[in-house]
Amino acid sequence: MKGLQRLLVGIDENGLGDHAAHAASRLASAVGAELELVHAVTIPPALWIGLERSKLEAMHGAACERAKDEMQTRLGDVERHFGLASQALTNRLHVTVGKPPTCLLERAREWNADVVFLGPHERRGAVDFGSTARKVLHRAECSVWHQPVPYVPPTAILAAIDLEEDSESTLRTTRDLAEALGASVHVLHGFQAPAPYVATGTETGIDWQAEVVVPAREATRERLDALVAGIDWNGVEHDVEMTTDVDPTQAILDRQREDQLILVAGKRHSRLGGLLLGSVAYDVVRRAECPVLACCPAP
Repeated sequence: MKGLQRLLVGIDENGLGDHAAHAASRLASAVGAELELVHAVTIPPALWIGLERSKLEAMHGAACERAKDEMQTRLGDVERHFGLASQALTNRLHVTVGKPPTCLLERAREWNADVVFLGPHERRGAVDFGSTARKVLHRAECSVWHQPVPYVPPTAILAAIDLEEDSESTLRTTRDLAEALGASVHVLHGFQAPAPYVATGTETGIDWQAEVVVPAREATRERLDALVAGIDWNGVEHDVEMTTDVDPTQAILDRQREDQLILVAGKRHSRLGGLLLGSVAYDVVRRAECPVLACCPAP
């Protein structure tokens, strides 16, 4: 399946990535994708001081071998726990030295990954995630799947689109996923009314609601319906909804459920050439209690 051919999972010794590994393994089987798991071994920088390059490389190699043996044992237990095929995970393990987000991002670039899978990470108050999730979400050059809860095969996909130029690509990805997983699709767009503007010292005499908001809402609905109608859904059951005057993040979260995957479009290139995760997409990933795929537009 185009755009879902290489799935990369970040795992650790504490099991935070187990649900992500389970989800990625099931998806890889469903769509015929390649799967790889990355584990980062952190060595305190103080141990590097004064070491010759050859000794440092030997230390790193030994640390990776020990970690690989330990992680393969853990992954064997994970395979049995989730009913996965033997060696479905253990034979796909890549171990490297460094900080987890850096190692995961570098491997994603090297391997040309299509999706990076993350498990639950520490939520730091009402504002932020743990550092790995935050950095990967903002810096990954591919889509990111966040699996904060045990994996349940999705029977429905909520596709939240913003009608930007990559929305058609997002819907095609949604269709392909739904077809592979046997899921239905609910397309959601949150319409935000234009803020009233009155020139300083000027009486415009405009009925803002009637002359600006209503036509904008009707035009947006037409665009939304046309976009959805233009997709060849290949028999996938789907419907479409447009909310008005509701916070977009809350509208998405209000519709989440256990057996659902939320797909949000939000990873776009900034003027400086990097990738940014839109505020709505980030809020949804941070707060959702079901899996979320932050979809990166096709190049």
